[in-house]
Amino acid sequence: MRHPGSKTISVTRTVTNVGPPSTYVVNTHGPKGIKVLVKPCSLTFKRTGEKKKFQVILQPIGARRGLFGNLSWTDGKHRVTSPITILP
Repeated sequence: MRHPGSKTISVTRTVTNVGPPSTYVVNTHGPKGIKVLVKPCSLTFKRTGEKKKFQVILQPIGARRGLFGNLSWTDGKHRVTSPITILP
């Protein structure tokens, strides 16, 4: 994704549950100079194959010093990680 400059960028993603019912909570590690917010901050799946959407919001908070970060979802047993890459 392009560097947000001074603007906030929002992206919506869809995930599919491939395991048993569970609740996943998000953890973020944003690129330096970018605040990463995820809404909602938890996803509860009741069945295998169920789809859920979440929104990733990137807010500039200072001079950009990093290009890479990630967000991960965990239910305490499993972890799913997605990279965040900011293009100059």
